Amino acid sequence: MGKIISMSDLISNKWQKKISFEYFCKVVQQNPKQLYTELFSQHKDQFSIRNQRIAVNKLQRIIEATFVLANEVGFQAMTLRQLCKITEMSMGGLYAYIQSKDDLAEIIYSFLNNYCEQQIAILVNDELADDDKLVALIHAHIYLSELMQPWFYFAYMETKNLSVDFKTIAIKSELSVENKITTVINNGIIAGNFRKVETNLIAPLIKSMLQDWYLKHGKYKKRKITVDQYATQVADIAITYLQLKQ
Repeated sequence: MGKIISMSDLISNKWQKKISFEYFCKVVQQNPKQLYTELFSQHKDQFSIRNQRIAVNKLQRIIEATFVLANEVGFQAMTLRQLCKITEMSMGGLYAYIQSKDDLAEIIYSFLNNYCEQQIAILVNDELADDDKLVALIHAHIYLSELMQPWFYFAYMETKNLSVDFKTIAIKSELSVENKITTVINNGIIAGNFRKVETNLIAPLIKSMLQDWYLKHGKYKKRKITVDQYATQVADIAITYLQLKQ
């Protein structure tokens, strides 16, 4: 079994040798323009606006305004007229991108899920040892949620308010990382690298620690706990628990 990974160790050959949120950002190279350009690219067939520069700017305004309104009044209660007001767009202008709140929810959930899947696939090397892979997965998820905290918060908080069809999509997305954790742990048990545990219990517990970072972001900020400290602690707790007993 590989040694417990620390922040100064190499986690993936796609990452720098001193893995940290700073280096993670350099690898991902995410900025709002890049993020919303990718969103436009993924969903452009849904939009009547074909000018990418204009569409990217408007999509950023629409999504960011949605997060603001969802925090203030809740996604279920917000209206498209409120969205028009805060974005300073006409109803016709808004309809060029979305026809309903269901359209808006579908764009947010599907893009977040696809984007995170892509980034995790890049950052978590399949050839890593099981313990190293679990540490890499934990760091990748926490770092992504730090970069996209409003997205993660919205996705978690608003699932209960979605229609049945969209709720199914949201729950499937929510389970994606948990299933990845489950797979890594099960593989580690089979290989004799982890002790036998109830994976269907441990994986959700690890996932809940990942969620705590973006759901209670203000609490950790107030306590001056950094994202690097938090990611390292969660990884250490998981690996220490799964280590074979001497």
